[in-house]
Formats: sequence, structure tokens, C-alpha cells
Amino acid sequence: MRPASDLPSLQDRTVVVTDGASDIGTSVVDGLLRLGATVHCIVPDSGQGARLRAHMPAEMRERLMAHAGDLSRLEETRTLAEVLLSTTERIDVLVDLAETFSATFHETIDGIERTFAYNHLSRFLLTNLLMARLRASSPARIISASSVAHLHHRVDPEDWENRDRYDGWIAYCRSKQCDLLFVKALARRLDPAAVTANAVDLGLRRDVVSKERLPVHARILRPFLTKAPETSVDSLLWLAASPEVEKVTGRYFVKREMRKPAAETEHEDLQEALWATSLERTGTGVHGAKPLGGPGGLPVFR
Repeated sequence: MRPASDLPSLQDRTVVVTDGASDIGTSVVDGLLRLGATVHCIVPDSGQGARLRAHMPAEMRERLMAHAGDLSRLEETRTLAEVLLSTTERIDVLVDLAETFSATFHETIDGIERTFAYNHLSRFLLTNLLMARLRASSPARIISASSVAHLHHRVDPEDWENRDRYDGWIAYCRSKQCDLLFVKALARRLDPAAVTANAVDLGLRRDVVSKERLPVHARILRPFLTKAPETSVDSLLWLAASPEVEKVTGRYFVKREMRKPAAETEHEDLQEALWATSLERTGTGVHGAKPLGGPGGLPVFR
């Protein structure tokens, strides 16, 4: 990974990182702290939060806060957003790393297929709940972790939750397409002078997708889809700090370079279909549903 001196300081900047206690999350948090940022992490439980803080050099710990919660649960995601809004005066960068891989079909407590809920809906909901704070911290950045795996299976707008003959690998790849569809739909709704939204390829994460959990054909592909952690972290830190990407939005980056994602992710009708489904599944956009917003009734983008 390139040295931190390659990037400008993030001193006086506040960054929110989801999945901060994962292997790659820990490296991202370490890099952000070394750049001078104050970092708020979302972690699965308080024990992992304590271990994350203990892993960091003592002189950086005062700039690291960990908040425990399950992002696969809609109410816990709302609660986490409220905690973040009450403990930060500004949010300059939101880094969405949260992802999971489920070899078999599982429903969350909200009755939503787990891969779709955790890998996409958590990002959609948290981002919207924090949007007013991001805009107030302008210029702000949203970075969504995706993967080259998005090239391997297309989303099915008739079956976003992969309920028809569930396959864990297909569900995971489709969720990575959702990352791109969401970023592009979000970027269209934002003024790039205020908030940008981009996706970055982190490859196939070893801490999420183990070889043993993959079908045989995907095991063959795994070595070609996996990136060295330092390469992935470098690209993400660059997107968080570099002036080179100021006002650049709705793009997909691989190793600091802008790349073309799968052609279908460019289709606005598909982007909007996912947006509408996400509004509905997070409890918005239907008559009588709980309004999507944080303290003070912050509105969601429609």
C-alpha cells in the first residue's frame, strides 16, 4: 500500500465506516486514523469494538469510536443512525463496507433474505438516514465497496431477494450489482459539489467468502477475483481523501482507476426499480409506513 504521505490529511474530518471490525475494515480504519481522521465504526458487538480499539496505536484511539449493532435488522440500523447523528457534528465520508455471504437461504427478523438485507438494504437505509448530515458537511463523500463479482450474475428485478431456487454465490454476485445500481441512482439525486457517491472494487473478500462455502465453479474463479488487501485499502483511502476525485460521482473504481462496470448497471430503469423496491422493503413508500428519517424527521430521497 502506498504511504499515507501520498494522500492529504483528513484531520478535522469525520468518517463513518460500516463493518469496521472485519479484516479489511480494520485496515481501512487504521489507514483513516493515520491520515488524521476521526472514525466512527459500526461493529457487530461491543467485544469486537473493544478488540478493534485495542488493535490501534494508543495515540490514535481517542479518535476512534465503535458502535455495536446488526445492520441486517432495519430497526437496529435506524438506531445506529440515531447514535451516529447524536455523536457527530459532521460526517465528511461514509464508507459502506458491510457485506455477508450466505451459502443457504436465510431470512432476517424483518422477513427479508439476508444477503439482500445486509449487503444492500442496510446501505440504502443508513445512507439515507445520514444524508442530511452528509449534505451539511459538504463537500462529503460516499464510498460503497463492490466487487468484480458483480460481473458474473445479473440481478433479477422480479426476484431481488433470490427466493427462486436460492444459490448463495448468485445472491452474492447480484448484491454486488446492487452496489453499483444504488451508487448510480444516488449520484443522480445529489449535487456533486455537495456530496459524491462512488463504488470501489475490493475484490472477493477472503474474510467474507471462504473457499469452502463456494460452489465448485466459483472456487475456480476465486483466485482471480481476490485482491491483495493492501491494494483494496489503498483504493478506498484514495477515494476518501484524494483531491483527484473531488466532484467525481457515480463511478466505479479499480486500483485508483475509473472502470466501466457491467452494462446493465448503467440502465436507469433498473436503478430506479431497485430504488423503489428498497423504499418499500425498508418501510417507506407505502401507505401508512413509518417515515424514513432520523431525528427531526429528516427526509429520504425519493
